[in-house]
Amino acid sequence: MGAFDALMEPDLIVIRRPTTGGRDALGRPTKTMKKSEPVNGILRQTGTVEGEAFVVDEFVLTLPLGTDLKPDDEIEARGRVYTVEGSPVEAIVPRTKIGVLTARLKYVGPVTS
Repeated sequence: MGAFDALMEPDLIVIRRPTTGGRDALGRPTKTMKKSEPVNGILRQTGTVEGEAFVVDEFVLTLPLGTDLKPDDEIEARGRVYTVEGSPVEAIVPRTKIGVLTARLKYVGPVTS
């Protein structure tokens, strides 16, 4: 149990990691999503970017230090799917092992599978 666990929502997210499964009828590799066990976290919206033909909702996700999160992962939280933007960053209190992992996310849509 980490120092920041009391601040985090229990079982907030599931990490979806793309893996190659078998092959389709044409012999091409198929992509499947491997899901993690639920992870505690904090998810907050940081802004919205609007263009002529799009709106992008941006979020910051805070997870326990040591969580295995990669730039190509997707996140499921509260019935929605988000993509990880860039590399997650560890924030550690100097001269300690206390900290968190943060990542920027973009909203993709509702969970469909």
